[in-house]
Amino acid sequence: MSAPRVIRFAAAVVALAAAAAAAVLPLYTSVPFAAAVAALTVCALAAFFLFNENAPLDETRIVTVAVMTAAAVAGRAAFAFIPSFKPIAAVVVLCGAYLGCGSGFLCGALSMLLSNFLFGQGPWTTFQMLGMGLVGFVAGALRPVRNIPVLAVWGAVGSYLYGAITDIWTLFSLGGAATWPAYLAVAAAGLPSSTVLAVSTVLFVVVLGAPFARKFERLRRRYGLGAGKRPLPPSDPPGMSGSRDAVKDGQQRGR
Repeated sequence: MSAPRVIRFAAAVVALAAAAAAAVLPLYTSVPFAAAVAALTVCALAAFFLFNENAPLDETRIVTVAVMTAAAVAGRAAFAFIPSFKPIAAVVVLCGAYLGCGSGFLCGALSMLLSNFLFGQGPWTTFQMLGMGLVGFVAGALRPVRNIPVLAVWGAVGSYLYGAITDIWTLFSLGGAATWPAYLAVAAAGLPSSTVLAVSTVLFVVVLGAPFARKFERLRRRYGLGAGKRPLPPSDPPGMSGSRDAVKDGQQRGR
């Protein structure tokens, strides 16, 4: 990895850390909740642009991330009748594991933003985007050691991380004092929901892991997924294509 990319990656990590810090800022200070949400949003957007700025234009990657995001949204909608039992985190984990940190973060954040047009938008969307984006981001960091057991373990841990971040919004929405005892009470109340999400994520990673791996490997072989922009086939110098066709026609007439 070149020095500029290392610097951008480090800056993106710092921006994500700042977003997480902004989310819990009202627990430590008298900063208003609206200011904390604004800071969280700005830092998360900064992280996204740092991940993707100057990235090679890879049409296959863009389409694949869009398809994975659509699959995550469809999965969340399909299982809407079962509270918290969703495949969305599993799809985000697999996307990050095979496409990298930036793609995982983008898939996670967009899947929550888009699916909330069905489930309802509000201030909580920012926390959901950050939480699911972090799930995909960390999955991307696991690319060197990716396998079903590792991704399943992170899917479970990431589900609890997502719950811990969204519990912050729940605490603020209650309108009481933002203190650690109050947050722990809210987190304890949300623990069953996070556990159901963790169990569903593990199940879907185990079920979908091998089929998705085969699809990603096929995309890698056929379209160079993950290898940057695919090179174009060599073209003839100006004026040569016509002469080459003429030579072929002459050879066919001489037979």
